[in-house]
Amino acid sequence: MLSELKRYLSQRCVASLSDIALHLEVEPEVARAMLERWIAKGQVRRLTANDRCSGCDLCLPGAQELYCWRASQATCS
Repeated sequence: MLSELKRYLSQRCVASLSDIALHLEVEPEVARAMLERWIAKGQVRRLTANDRCSGCDLCLPGAQELYCWRASQATCS
C-alpha cells in the first residue's frame, strides 16, 4: 500500500489527507501513518496552509492537511 501512496502522490504532486485516504480506501489516521513513513524517509513533505492556501477555513477537516511528493516539487506548482 505504501507503493500505491507513492504512485498517487507523485502523480498528483500535492494532495490533501482526505483525498489520499479516500483514494487508498482507508481512514485518515491510517493514511497519515503511511505518510509519516515516507516523511521519515525524506520523500514526502507536509505543506503548511500558507504554502497552498489562503487560510479561509472553508475546507473540510483533512482538506487543509496537504502533502507533496518531494521528487515532483520541481514540476508541480
